[in-house]
Amino acid sequence: MRPEPRPASVEEILAHAEWVRRLALGLVGNEAGADDLTQEAMMRAIERPPIQGSSLRAWFARVVRNLAIDQGRRRQRRVARELKVVEGQAGSSVGVDAEVPQPSDIHARLEMQEQLAQAVRELPEPYRTTTVLYYFDQLGTEEIAVRLKVQSSTVR
Repeated sequence: MRPEPRPASVEEILAHAEWVRRLALGLVGNEAGADDLTQEAMMRAIERPPIQGSSLRAWFARVVRNLAIDQGRRRQRRVARELKVVEGQAGSSVGVDAEVPQPSDIHARLEMQEQLAQAVRELPEPYRTTTVLYYFDQLGTEEIAVRLKVQSSTVR
């Protein structure tokens, strides 16, 4: 008679944390996103642990990949919603219903943009150039890779 399969222990799960983070970083290409994916994968593993003896790396690889896909889909939906709002504002005529921003709102917005620009200026190369090309110039990873003469995986 075979023993009952038991879930992997928390220690076994946490032993893979650094590997999971490196995988997540390779998938999303940024530290914050990798940290989020790693945390979510660890939480899922602790809440519903895989069976001990099964390949934890394979399990984590599948979970992190699916989480990264979900994260990308959420980002695409958010961008689509934001574009609809912007297009709706651009298409609306200025009239009685148009809301005029308060000077304090404009000041706060400009302050935030200045802080963002300063944060980007302080990034070390090649992160600064890549960030500007991707977020400000809205170039894709392939085009950035061609311009910087690096592989697209390096840009990601």
